[in-house]
Amino acid sequence: EKQTLFDLLADRATAADDELPDTGVGYELEKALSAIFIKTPVYGTRCSTVVTFDRSFEGQLEERVFV
Repeated sequence: EKQTLFDLLADRATAADDELPDTGVGYELEKALSAIFIKTPVYGTRCSTVVTFDRSFEGQLEERVFV
């Protein structure tokens, strides 16, 4: 179901500290960027898109935009 996929894409849970990479952006930003759905004052998820196909390969696309 599409809603289940959108729920997954809306997950704001962050990674555990011991799972964070060290990319040089600092701990706070690294933590924020570890979520599936990112929301910070200056950066974040702009949209979520789900594409599904049925057994006859008919596709449907649904997108949700965040402003």
